[in-house]
Amino acid sequence: MIAGLSVLAAIGFSVLLMGSDSGAAAMAENSPHELLQAGTIALAALVFFLAALRFDFEIFYVTLLGSFGSSMALLRETSSCTSDFYTGGPCLTATSKDLIPLAMAVVAVALLLYRRVRLARHIRELSLFWLVPVGFSTLFLVIAELAEANIAVWVEETMELAAFANLLAFAVVIHLQPRWFGVTLRWSNTVPAERPSPAQRRDHGREIMGQSARR
Repeated sequence: MIAGLSVLAAIGFSVLLMGSDSGAAAMAENSPHELLQAGTIALAALVFFLAALRFDFEIFYVTLLGSFGSSMALLRETSSCTSDFYTGGPCLTATSKDLIPLAMAVVAVALLLYRRVRLARHIRELSLFWLVPVGFSTLFLVIAELAEANIAVWVEETMELAAFANLLAFAVVIHLQPRWFGVTLRWSNTVPAERPSPAQRRDHGREIMGQSARR
């Protein structure tokens, strides 16, 4: 349903911003449609990252990868200042396009080491909930690549926007309805989950043995 709505919304914005057929405005760097794509995937990257700070277990890894992947897509959508098609607007230098992915990777690894989150308490808890929305976005991007190969710019841009909108919707739904995905909310957004001390583990063991003896 969300994927279908994303496609319909993308078609509507494409008709509004590019008309019903491909033209020079549609292919220009930093056109309104290109900027809408960049804004959508940038927002998705941010919402995914906030979810990675907020949740544990499987959803932590899914949203962290979602944030990293969305950020890489944003870099791809951002014009290069040295591009032959660049005519003005936001852009990144070639050096920035090389350094930013490295910086994002460092942040992701640092968060992994800081949070030290398990993938799941038990293997049966893995829901693979992300396969459907990510699968739809991947399908839309494949269609966009095929359209680009056939110089169907309108279809290409529309399907890219649909893919990014679908990811953004997925990220928002995780925050609004986390129980749909069986996720665990962190008690703190800044402090890693505490692990029981050896003394606490011993006390817990003695309590369990005492309960067994009473039975």
